[in-house]
Amino acid sequence: MHVYGNITATLSSIGTLTGALSSTGELSASLTIPSVANAPRYDGDYTFTPTQAEQTIPIKDLMARQDITIEAIPSNYGLITWNGSTITVS
Repeated sequence: MHVYGNITATLSSIGTLTGALSSTGELSASLTIPSVANAPRYDGDYTFTPTQAEQTIPIKDLMARQDITIEAIPSNYGLITWNGSTITVS
C-alpha cells in the first residue's frame, strides 16, 4: 500500500466535503455549504401536544438541537361538542 499524503479537514454546521486523491498526487474536491450555515439555534420547546387548532413551530432559519416531537393525544382527553341542544363527549 502506498501512502500519498493525508487530508485533514474541519467542517462546521451542516456541510458536505467530497474529494478524491489520485495516484499522481492530485486532489480534487468540492465543498457544499447550506444557505443557513451558522444559523442561530432554536431555543423553544421540542415536545408538543396536538390540539384542535393548527400549530406552527417558529423554527424557520433556525438550527434545531434535536427532533421535534408531536405527542399522541392523551387517552384521558375527550372532545366536547355542542350543537345547540346536546353536549357530546367523544
